[in-house]
Amino acid sequence: MKLFRRAWRIQIGSLDVSTLACRFKASRSLMGYAGTLDLEVRNLSDAHRRELLASPRRRTFVEVQAGYENARALIFRGDLRKVVPARDGVDWVLKVTAGDGEHALRNARVSQSFAAGATLEQVVRAIVDAMGVGVGNAVQALRGARLGALDGAFPEGTVLHGPAESELTRLVDSAGLTWSIQDGCLQILPRGGALAREAILLSPSTGLVGVPEVVNRRTVTVKALLIPGLVPGQQVVLGSEVVQGAWRITVAEYAGDTHGPDWTATLTCHRPRAPLLSSTATQNTGVE
Repeated sequence: MKLFRRAWRIQIGSLDVSTLACRFKASRSLMGYAGTLDLEVRNLSDAHRRELLASPRRRTFVEVQAGYENARALIFRGDLRKVVPARDGVDWVLKVTAGDGEHALRNARVSQSFAAGATLEQVVRAIVDAMGVGVGNAVQALRGARLGALDGAFPEGTVLHGPAESELTRLVDSAGLTWSIQDGCLQILPRGGALAREAILLSPSTGLVGVPEVVNRRTVTVKALLIPGLVPGQQVVLGSEVVQGAWRITVAEYAGDTHGPDWTATLTCHRPRAPLLSSTATQNTGVE
């Protein structure tokens, strides 16, 4: 994959603002809390500024795609929180904030009973419906999962009642799994495990910026260019003089400026649990 010429697409509801000067900071995590976005858009027309100020919260999506030509990826997709206009000299700046899955995490509740023989997948699907998020990788991740000594089914049935977030945590914990909301969809992983994707190689010639910082023996902080695939749960192979080997992205913080130098991802990575890697790692072949 060659990393030449930055590319992006930024949309707020039906309005594409990609041609304007935009700055964004987005954060995503495996920790269960909602992903967030802070976006600044400069010099919108009066009509478009009024349109965005009147946009309904939680029913207006905000999406940022960023990367390079032929290598652009989804950085953030979530629901509009707030739009605030401000002056910066002679420029109008519209400050937009958004959250990914916030309503699902804060407000969704579930109350449903299941007959004997109900499967973990069926019960989790009911929670997903209550949350109003996409099913994501849940079906694949729950295939073969066990509930303690049980084989993934409830022989006497079960009952869900209460906050959907708490009920989902209780169920996936019992199966040795973890969950988060990514791009409006449920993502389930083995506890300490990574996505079932080929690892991404990060080295000085393939997008690594500077030197990884060692936090402790199981945690490092890494800065890289906005390479597609650098998302929570992804496996990376670090090839620097200080840190090598396989790691899992736990937190990803993205910073971009369409008319400035910022175009990086800051990653908090932990040692993943087995299984680790396929026999090869995806390699980026050039950076401009």
